[in-house]
Amino acid sequence: MEVIKALDIPVPLDFAIKNKKRMVDNCLKAIKNAVELHVAVGDIILDQTQIDDFRNTYLPALLSNWVTHFETGNGNGVSAAVLLGVINSVDNFTECFKYDYTDPITGNVSRKYYKNLTTQ
Repeated sequence: MEVIKALDIPVPLDFAIKNKKRMVDNCLKAIKNAVELHVAVGDIILDQTQIDDFRNTYLPALLSNWVTHFETGNGNGVSAAVLLGVINSVDNFTECFKYDYTDPITGNVSRKYYKNLTTQ
């Protein structure tokens, strides 16, 4: 939801009324669809490394490992190591949608989300 909100990614009308257990999957699909649309049009702001990381590493890791486990309602406990892996995957995923921003006054560099998928 953070990425969707930060980048103003459009979501389908039925997004809000779908089963809450599937919300993570719905969010990832909305982000994936928006990225693929902008890649196809050729106006995406992400660099090729960000697109490749999103497509080939972080999205598949989240979908196959974490979403499948958590959205099945599996009652099994989660170890600290697994939880740290989830957090790390999510952090890496969000980095695909950020750039280095240099403050014009202080010169400090920080990571910021792009305004949307076509604009910094």
